[in-house]
Amino acid sequence: MKFDYRKFMNEVVDWIEAQEDAAQRYGFGSVEYFNWVFESSGKLCDKYENHPFALRQMRMVYEHIDEAAKQMN
Repeated sequence: MKFDYRKFMNEVVDWIEAQEDAAQRYGFGSVEYFNWVFESSGKLCDKYENHPFALRQMRMVYEHIDEAAKQMN
């Protein structure tokens, strides 16, 4: 499978918007929220056959979320 960077990045934008909805629904930083983050980001990486770029991108997004959650506490 040839990695389609544009398609993937568009899906990352969609995922970030869905993440904002999940934060509102579950409460940012809650266990339920982080479960949603792990499950949904994993599915997105799986969709792109765990391509190294997809894994790095989603790791970066997760690290950003984790830092923001830690700053809230």
